[in-house]
Amino acid sequence: MNDQITRHLSSRLYKALDAFRVVVLHGARQTGKTTLARQVARERGGTYLTLDHRDVRQAAEDDPRALLLAGPFPVVVDEVQLAGDRVVRELKMIVDETPESGRYLLTGSTNF
Repeated sequence: MNDQITRHLSSRLYKALDAFRVVVLHGARQTGKTTLARQVARERGGTYLTLDHRDVRQAAEDDPRALLLAGPFPVVVDEVQLAGDRVVRELKMIVDETPESGRYLLTGSTNF
């Protein structure tokens, strides 16, 4: 990936996280979403979760609230569409209760 594109997208993503409680990074497969999401978690001292991993996906299905509140923020949920509506609904309730920006970054490559 071109460094100029990476810097441009990173800057826009960080600005969005500073302004909104939840940010969705959505796009075609193999375009660098996961790499960028991991960078955000690392640079901001957050938590990176990928629902590609069966254990994480099972935890999201069993108790989405606990999973979403477990780690330091921002919590990055990669491939969020794999967990279904239950995670998204729980996330909505959590962010309605907590007004701080930059708490969640969701990624996905298919329709939500």
